[in-house]
Amino acid sequence: MKEDLEFLFLIWVGVVLAGTTILALIEAPLLVATFAIAALLSYAIVKGSPEIRAYALGIVTVLAYFAMLYVIVNWGWAR
Repeated sequence: MKEDLEFLFLIWVGVVLAGTTILALIEAPLLVATFAIAALLSYAIVKGSPEIRAYALGIVTVLAYFAMLYVIVNWGWAR
């Protein structure tokens, strides 16, 4: 089970790095920073104690919400 989580984490890191590169080319620094922080928090979720996992999941949820708002407002989906 632990190996499965580590494998999924490595896949997530790869997706985050690829997405970060694409977003950097599009010039979206706030989203790049958000994905980088989410990758670090994902590591805490996989490797951390239960308390750290709970805090990291809460922070990831808040960051994802603000990233979604940023995309909606700044990329014109709300206009």
